Amino acid sequence: MVTLVVNPGFDCADTTTMEILAYEPIVAQFEQVDELCIDGDVAYDFLGSGDYTNDATFTWEFPAGTPNSSDLLDPDLVTWTEAGEYEITLTVEDHQCEAEYSLLVEVLAGPNADFDGPDEYCQGLTANFTNLSTNADAFFWDFGDPGSSSDTSTDIEPTYTYQDSGFFTVMMVANPNFVCPDTTYFDFYAYESFDASMTIVNDWCDLAIAYYDFNAVGNYTSDATYDWTFEGGEPGEADDSNPDPVWWNAPGSYDITLVINDHFCEDDTTFSVDIIPPPLAIIEEQTVFCDGLTVDFNNLSINASEFVWDFGEPGIDDISLEENPSHTYGDYGTYQVLLLADPETDCEHMDTLLFVLNPPDPIDFDFAVSAPDICDTTNFVIGSFN
Repeated sequence: MVTLVVNPGFDCADTTTMEILAYEPIVAQFEQVDELCIDGDVAYDFLGSGDYTNDATFTWEFPAGTPNSSDLLDPDLVTWTEAGEYEITLTVEDHQCEAEYSLLVEVLAGPNADFDGPDEYCQGLTANFTNLSTNADAFFWDFGDPGSSSDTSTDIEPTYTYQDSGFFTVMMVANPNFVCPDTTYFDFYAYESFDASMTIVNDWCDLAIAYYDFNAVGNYTSDATYDWTFEGGEPGEADDSNPDPVWWNAPGSYDITLVINDHFCEDDTTFSVDIIPPPLAIIEEQTVFCDGLTVDFNNLSINASEFVWDFGEPGIDDISLEENPSHTYGDYGTYQVLLLADPETDCEHMDTLLFVLNPPDPIDFDFAVSAPDICDTTNFVIGSFN
């Protein structure tokens, strides 16, 4: 209470009083004490401070925030949906005194982790990854390779080679050291590329029929499946890596197609096989029987390129490898001649023929005519044989 006396000591002095409220100046302050991650959003924690009494009241303003205001010294956590700079204001009122404090706070956009991996499963074990993340500048990758203890990276767009083929889950963390990092995953298969190929591993003849053995070759796994098509063949289809023998009823050129599927990977190949009829050995029939001991043999064989002749005499001197040989026999008589077409092959074929060799002019023929007695009706000689 303040009292004012005018002309104190005089009879007409005057006095007045006034009640004065006196307080220490107040100070409003606050600080951002923490950043937390709530449901993927960054939440800011503010705490008021300053000089004021216990009777002070507080008014916070958080523009565009949630919540956008508070009357607590330690308000609830505040989040923003949009990144940017926001002016946070705290007003303190204490016994008719007021103080205000403002602070510009930068709200950062939370990271969005996103990336692409291989879209082809059969391009080998090396995978390239494309980073599609936003609001992030640091990354952590885990490539999910159980065969490696060093299957991580901090590169922006890494490349990784797996130890083996299979199914993998890749993890990427955007801004891993940020208060609110973002994590995403990518599943894919990695398999070695392969080229479907085939070989003829064997061919042989049985009862004048040519058979062929085929085999699939390539760098595929044990889970691969096979689809064979044998144009015009018997059988016409197969599903094994090494199918049953195949044969054809008629000679010609036929397409063999193989399709291999291996863990979502597919490749095919086609090649032509020329089916040649098996050899047929044919010795030309004998037409001359009395022309000496030297015989010219005529080979009528077809589908053959190599030959062995056995002229039917004892010993090894009556063997020839010529196609159309000549042979001189040691004596006249009957001989069994043998011809092998494509000898010592599975398709070898044999023909035999009996050859008869007679001496030249074996019959001495003499002919004479004598005039008969026209009166002799019983004797008429026209010739004689020796």
